[in-house]
Amino acid sequence: MTSELAAIAAFFVAFSEHMRDKPLPAGIFVGLSVVLFWYGAYEAWTKKLRELEKSQQHIVELETRLTENSEKKQSPHTTA
Repeated sequence: MTSELAAIAAFFVAFSEHMRDKPLPAGIFVGLSVVLFWYGAYEAWTKKLRELEKSQQHIVELETRLTENSEKKQSPHTTA
């Protein structure tokens, strides 16, 4: 996702340079690269966090099932 944003941003910067016949300073490209890097890192860590939370939820569900099954096996069955 971030690489697509970077490509679009670079296209528009290049287009504006071409239309004005004036090159932009390199600082703008560096600043844009830093912001896009931050955004990409944030998105990547958010994705990993969601995966981890989903895995932890699955583990809790499995532990709950295991506990319920073991309690059922240990409890004596009474018939009336």
